[in-house]
Amino acid sequence: MILSGLYCLAIGFRNLCYKVGVFKTFKLYAKVISVGNITWGGTGKTSFVSFLAKNLAQKNQKIAILIRGYKRKGKGMVILENGIEDVDWRRVGDEAYLLGSSLGSVPVIIEKDRVKSGKYAIDKYSAKYLVLDDGFQYRRLSKNINIIMLDAQDPFGNKMLIPAGKLREPLANIKMADIVVLNNSKLAKDKKQLLGELRKYNPTAPIIETEQVVESICDLNEEHPIQLNEIKDKKILAFCGIGNPESFRATVRDLGVDILDFVVFPDHYVYKNKDIQLIVKKALDKKADFILTTQKDKIRLTASRNFEIPIYFVRIDTRIIRGQEDLWKMIYE
Repeated sequence: MILSGLYCLAIGFRNLCYKVGVFKTFKLYAKVISVGNITWGGTGKTSFVSFLAKNLAQKNQKIAILIRGYKRKGKGMVILENGIEDVDWRRVGDEAYLLGSSLGSVPVIIEKDRVKSGKYAIDKYSAKYLVLDDGFQYRRLSKNINIIMLDAQDPFGNKMLIPAGKLREPLANIKMADIVVLNNSKLAKDKKQLLGELRKYNPTAPIIETEQVVESICDLNEEHPIQLNEIKDKKILAFCGIGNPESFRATVRDLGVDILDFVVFPDHYVYKNKDIQLIVKKALDKKADFILTTQKDKIRLTASRNFEIPIYFVRIDTRIIRGQEDLWKMIYE
């Protein structure tokens, strides 16, 4: 509680310093769309950033993704502009690598200083849109649209700030959002109550409801995609090391498979050979037909890929359930 109180004071002091001009905020000549969280843990942010970028690219907009590269091993600016060929994921981080692999020709610029990477995107690529990944806490760069992602299954945790809870910001700071995205909205325990609570903090921002859907299932070498109807009623073991494992569990359950076991690792976990051997043994002991994991986990499977049982990964996409017109109106106006 004491540490959470000190954290709250630090957040408040930092925000005040930006408000009164002690810390400088930079404005760039592009439309900056920030996608961020008020909590630790997965909210579907990476998938939503990819969703936005694909839609902007389809309309022939010049865009770039600005991302810090959480837990990456490399230093300095790295640009993924034509996919991920010959790039070690450790140098850019699993989230940036995932975006680079799914967005193709859209530049993904990995750099802690997003003002610097934003200027580079404008100078090098004539970017008119800058999509700022995990940008809610990043105040150095002025934003045109501030999007907050919430997971409807567990939007606020215990409503306490870290380290006592999972909040990165006081709930009152939801008022700073221009758009609130409520992901996995169908899985909310009481959606009406949740929407009412959000309106207390932010009466005016559009609330966009989304869900995570399976785009495809493929083997680790991405050579043999599987039709979704082919796996119905199959017995599987699933595992993941992501911020919101329950979201993945719900996604797998919706595939109509029989989940024999569900193994959870820490977020951004880098798998060792012994971890995969343990997973494979569990699956064989339980007579599973195959093993299933996420696309982000597939990136971090640096261990040997010669297994006694097939391992597949799931590509996830974002689908808007409600509020699509409001979202695109704000993006393109």
